[in-house]
Amino acid sequence: MYSLGWGSVDTNPLGVFEAPLAVGVDGETLSAQPNRFRSGSAPFLPAHVGKWLTVYGSEFVNNGVYKILGVPTPDEVVLEGGLYGASFVDDLNISFRVVDPLLNTAASTNYYVVQGLAGSTAPLWQARLVANIGILDSMDLEVSPQGGWGAGWTVPPVLPTVAITADVIQTWYILVDDTHVRMWTQNAAGTGVFRLAYFGGAEPRRPADDDRFVVSLAGLPLLGPAGAMASIGCLNDSFALTVNYSALTYGDSVQQNMFTTLPPSQFDLRNDSAKIPLGTDVVGSQEDDRGYLRGFRYISDQIPYRSFVDNGRLILSLGNGLAIEWDSSLSR
Repeated sequence: MYSLGWGSVDTNPLGVFEAPLAVGVDGETLSAQPNRFRSGSAPFLPAHVGKWLTVYGSEFVNNGVYKILGVPTPDEVVLEGGLYGASFVDDLNISFRVVDPLLNTAASTNYYVVQGLAGSTAPLWQARLVANIGILDSMDLEVSPQGGWGAGWTVPPVLPTVAITADVIQTWYILVDDTHVRMWTQNAAGTGVFRLAYFGGAEPRRPADDDRFVVSLAGLPLLGPAGAMASIGCLNDSFALTVNYSALTYGDSVQQNMFTTLPPSQFDLRNDSAKIPLGTDVVGSQEDDRGYLRGFRYISDQIPYRSFVDNGRLILSLGNGLAIEWDSSLSR
C-alpha cells in the first residue's frame, strides 16, 4: 500500500499498527538517494527486511508505506524503488514506524479513523476504515460529513457502508489527499484494476452553500451501470435525504462515452481528459450540476492500465476509460 501512513490516523487499541517493530521521529531522506531512509536513533534490524516502513508528517511525496528490501546499517534501510516505490525528496525530522501486518492477529475487528476537509476551508469530515475479523481481503468504509467519531458515530448521519475487496493476489493502492482518499486493488494478473473505492469531499459547484459535499463509492472499475460510479453514496445539502449519485458521461443513448476510442489530441500532443460530474434523478434532489468527483478523469479507453495520459505524468490510466489524478511522484 502506498501513500498510507499520513498524520491524521487515529487508531484504536487494536488498530492496524498495534505492534510496531520500530518507531522514530528523526527520519531523514535525500533526493539523491530516493529509496533510502535514515534515522540517527539506529532502530533498524536485519529482521526488518521484508517488513514495511510507514512515513508520515513529511513532504507529501515522501508520505507512504514502503517495503524494506535491505538494512545495510542500523541507521539506514533500503526500500523498494521503481515506478510505484519510494521516490523521496530532501527532508528531516520525519515520523516513521516499521510494521508487520501479520502481527495484527487480535481476535477482533480492527479499524482506523481518518479525517480531512470537504473543501479548501470547509469543516472536517471523518471516515472509518474497518478490517472485519476473519475477512482478510476486504475493507469497509464508513463516512460522516460532520465527523464526530468517538466510541461510535456521535454526530449522525453517516453514509451507507461500502466495501473494497482484493483479488486472490492482494495488491492495494491508496492515495491520500487533504480532501479525499482514492483506493484501488489490482487484479491477480497485474493487468488492471480489480476494485475501486473513493471517500471524502467532492468538488461542489457552490462551495459557499455546499461545503460538506461528501461522497463514497466502491465496486467494479467500470463506467457503465455495473460500475462503482453508477451508485455513489451522498447526502443532500441539508443532510435530510440519502441520495445515490451517478457519474455523468459525455454522450447520448447511442454513444455513452465520447472518450471511447478517442485518439491523441493533435493540438497539444497529449491525450484529452475531462472531470467527472455527478448527478441524480432522485425526485427533489435533481442536482445535475452539484459538482465533480475529485481526483478522477474520463479518458480514452485506448490508454492501457498504468500508462500516463499526459506528458507531466499527472494523470494515470486505470483502464476502461478511467484515470486517476496523480501527484507526479511516479516519475522514476
